[in-house]
Amino acid sequence: TSRPGEAPSRSMENYRGANGSYQLDYPSNWQVFEGRDGGVSFAPDWAIEGNDLTRGVIVGSYSPKQNKGTVTLTKALNTLINDLRQSNSYLDEDERDRYTERLAGRNAIATFMFGRNPAGYEERVWVVTRTSGTGVIYMIFIAPEQDFQQYKSTFNSMLKSYAVSERNYR
Repeated sequence: TSRPGEAPSRSMENYRGANGSYQLDYPSNWQVFEGRDGGVSFAPDWAIEGNDLTRGVIVGSYSPKQNKGTVTLTKALNTLINDLRQSNSYLDEDERDRYTERLAGRNAIATFMFGRNPAGYEERVWVVTRTSGTGVIYMIFIAPEQDFQQYKSTFNSMLKSYAVSERNYR
């Protein structure tokens, strides 16, 4: 929906991943939606439409399907961007907008994706990813373009609060 609901609360709750691999803070008026694949979404309950998230954050990890070797930040982001495009073909990225960021105390790479979603409004998606052990961890922040500035400080707080226990990532 393009309708704005209640703004994110300034009061934060703490979430700890089931296996203790990470933790982060999220607005107390948002819900936690745990996926079967280990990913977790944080969003207002009114911002979930079927399987789509119109506003909120997705946190996850994956192990690249490649032979031995290290995963580079660029490869990690490219894989994630390709996965997002498969399920959201309307999203585009300008690779010139990529920049370095910090995620859970380490170097990360970030970018923005934009597009008019099937509901007919412009959507902005901020993607931040980094390597961890032999895998990749990521955060995806989603909001309508017109509301993104309203959510930006909440998204930044969540990004900064994200902490990882490296020994639990393989």
